[in-house]
Amino acid sequence: LESKFPLDVTIGSDEDRRMEAPLFICQCLVWRLICDRFMSRIEQYLATKNGGSSSSKKPTLKDAKAILSFCPVTVDSFFPLSDIIVLKVKKSFQQMVEDAEALQARASQTLGDCTNLLQTNCFLRKDDICRSLQLLKNIQVDFVRHENSTIGALLNIDTKVGLSRKVTSVEWLVKCFSYPALFTENTAVISSLDSEQDPNKIPFCQLEKLRDSIPVKPGVQWNETGGVVDT
Repeated sequence: LESKFPLDVTIGSDEDRRMEAPLFICQCLVWRLICDRFMSRIEQYLATKNGGSSSSKKPTLKDAKAILSFCPVTVDSFFPLSDIIVLKVKKSFQQMVEDAEALQARASQTLGDCTNLLQTNCFLRKDDICRSLQLLKNIQVDFVRHENSTIGALLNIDTKVGLSRKVTSVEWLVKCFSYPALFTENTAVISSLDSEQDPNKIPFCQLEKLRDSIPVKPGVQWNETGGVVDT
């Protein structure tokens, strides 16, 4: 898919048209075969995910867009058979690419917006962060819904992992919003009593629970002093 079809130099020439466009029909057939092979790759990949024995390489959205860009342009004066070979397949293939691209772009945009939001005063913008969390969860649901479909096969795995980690992190932050004292610099708000009689203080046991539930990367765990240790 690195270059155009060699037939492009002669397709559409007077000679090709005079002979009812055999080269153009050939190009249509080649493109149709490439599409069919790509869809087979998707089926094999999905089968592998569901416990199949195939070791098919993951199809990508970039590959699908490249294939779509090589779709022959049908011309009314060309042999009508080209419409039968190309148009129906192109329509479904294009819809698949557009749906996957839209979901991928929405996920990337929402992740980026959330990251930018987290660089601000989180407590003052806690309502915005809660809304951002809901948007992330909605997209995560869409990723799961398409997980075993052709659209899902084209989605970036790193984006899916990023969504999961971001949701976990922001959920933890939202829990912290229940304790406004955490967002001050006054250490006197920490209470040694296991009670919540004073709403302006945080029971130390609750503080430990929050610390122990801080989202960390896989392979990292807390040590006895409250730091993290790579494992």
